[in-house]
Amino acid sequence: TNVTATIIKYAHDVDRDSTHVYSDIWTYFSEEPASLPVVRWATSPRRDAVWTDLESVHNELEWVTVGGASYEAFRTRVKIPIEMASAFYRVFAEAQQQQVGAYLPVRNGIKVGGHEPLTQEFVIGTNVIKYVGGVRVQ
Repeated sequence: TNVTATIIKYAHDVDRDSTHVYSDIWTYFSEEPASLPVVRWATSPRRDAVWTDLESVHNELEWVTVGGASYEAFRTRVKIPIEMASAFYRVFAEAQQQQVGAYLPVRNGIKVGGHEPLTQEFVIGTNVIKYVGGVRVQ
């Protein structure tokens, strides 16, 4: 994807009931996503890499100031079981392709399973086939 999602602000305990804590997560997207963001959690992403969707109670695009800078970001209120209040969080949303057939820029590289992909040129007769970061490029 060519979209970067950055969690810029987190408010842990904005509300609670007997079994859940409600937290607000503000996420800035470098380009508008095609869908509303979904927050996922994991207890140990390095050990088992199991990410599970959290229930979103509210999703709203709003302006927020963080570190003196203003961002238009999605504020997602999630319902977190009290026993999971200490976990890792990430935000997911689908990217949208602006123009069918257009090139999709990849700004930060691609890794599969934490491994650097192939970057190499192959010359076959008069043809040059080039791979950068595991993606065939022209």
